Amino acid sequence: MALATLVLAPLSLTSCATTQPAQSAAEKGAAEATGAVDALGLPSTGPVAAPSDLAAPCLTLGRVTAAQSPADLYPEVAKCVRADRYDDAVGLFAVASTFGAFDMLRVGDKSLHRAIPALQTEHLWSLPEENRKALLGSFDSAFATGAPTHRIICARLAAVGAPTYEPSYMDPAGTGPPTGFDRAAAWRRALADHMRCR
Repeated sequence: MALATLVLAPLSLTSCATTQPAQSAAEKGAAEATGAVDALGLPSTGPVAAPSDLAAPCLTLGRVTAAQSPADLYPEVAKCVRADRYDDAVGLFAVASTFGAFDMLRVGDKSLHRAIPALQTEHLWSLPEENRKALLGSFDSAFATGAPTHRIICARLAAVGAPTYEPSYMDPAGTGPPTGFDRAAAWRRALADHMRCR
């Protein structure tokens, strides 16, 4: 399935609320007295590890691994869009969609393949319209003939390799691959047919 088909498939985000543990009155008083604050600017009694959403607004292409499924990556695409990081969003979307194309080849029951457009719908279609339009515009420029972004994404996919996770987001019963499934050939096909990586 081509990237454009997956992009244009009908794409509700879950909120990314960050919760902090409640501080006691004594802890708040001590923090206010020393002027210490946590990653959210709230009084703190000591070092607080910043949530990953605050340290980096979204996953970057360079941090993607073969262990991350589309169910992990599509929410990150939405985070990148909300943070106006469209280059990161495009790269993550391309990886998520390529991994999804590979999973469709290794999950024999075609009725289960609807998991990919369902994830896109859940995480991308509830974005504001102007953000969706900006994302689609970013795709157009990223995948124009000879675009450097396309080469970068293909290089990252080659470095990461075929997914190592089990596609349980698509096949929760674990029905397995079709008879004669060839993992290496399926990965080459996902790269060539879906991303046009050579």
